[in-house]
Amino acid sequence: MRAAGAQPAREGAAAIALGGATPALGGDLWGIANPASWAAIRSATAGFFAAEGFGLPELREGAARVAVPLGRTVVAAGAASFGDAAYRESSWLAGVARPLFPGTHRPIAMGVRIALHRVTIEDYGNATAIGLSAGWQVDVVPTLRLGAAAENVNGPRWAAGEPLSRRFALGALYQPTPETALLLALRRSGRASTSLHAGLEWRPVRALALRAGATGEPWRLSAGVAVRTTWIHAEATAERHYALGWTPAVAIYVHGRGAL
Repeated sequence: MRAAGAQPAREGAAAIALGGATPALGGDLWGIANPASWAAIRSATAGFFAAEGFGLPELREGAARVAVPLGRTVVAAGAASFGDAAYRESSWLAGVARPLFPGTHRPIAMGVRIALHRVTIEDYGNATAIGLSAGWQVDVVPTLRLGAAAENVNGPRWAAGEPLSRRFALGALYQPTPETALLLALRRSGRASTSLHAGLEWRPVRALALRAGATGEPWRLSAGVAVRTTWIHAEATAERHYALGWTPAVAIYVHGRGAL
């Protein structure tokens, strides 16, 4: 289980490019860093994602996701697979997010996600577990958004009794101009030490986004690009681990209405 959890690709191409500093990022279809991000999705969207951890076929991952706004509420569902025939981790998830107005004029986006995880090990067996995750995001001022999320808050365990890692994240997104965004996050998984994440996105034109990020510890650097058209946008990114090498990833999205 640790092998799968260590892969940065689990959160999508944009999250890899931005160093995983995405708990406060809105409109993220994958909703892994924070399910509250679904609340910012304005049109029906389907996405497909593929990655290969450190260039190894044994660490390949594929995922699909769909999100549909129903009024102010956004519902999402998807599936993912990681590994090969010897070791495979699969997951199926569903979630919901919407803005709430708790007596203030600034809405707080709230999101929850439930996921069924299944691990299959060749010549050994399989195990399943169900994890519940939740998060929130709020715009403190027009240029600053905060977000936080907790994963596996119900304390799920595999059949053998080993717990799934509980993950906690706190992030901020500062957007001084419409073209530039700086993201920072603190994240903690299980008993591991708290890690620092940073990302930068710059849009020289509306249809193009350039991204870079840094993650520690262990330290990793990443970069990526996103190209948007009216109905489709694509992302490509790569992350460099200081010892293990490169993790390339790509994603493509189809929107029910124009993305620009």
